[in-house]
Amino acid sequence: MPSPSRFVRRMAIFVRDDDGGWHRDDERHDNVLVDTSAVPALLAEHGVQARTVASFGTEELPTGLRAIIGRKRSAPDSG
Repeated sequence: MPSPSRFVRRMAIFVRDDDGGWHRDDERHDNVLVDTSAVPALLAEHGVQARTVASFGTEELPTGLRAIIGRKRSAPDSG
């Protein structure tokens, strides 16, 4: 079900059980794609200082993907 603003992945995941055996689990991830350049301003309206990045430290994301890193600003002192 591809579309310009949606990315759907279906995966088979193998999980180890407590007894050492394995079982299969099927997962579906529905991702909504957004223009990440607009996210920092949206979050700023809610007291979050954010930026978009292409990596986590030295770990580069695949081409075209971005991460949002943000921090909630502390409330000013009322005194």
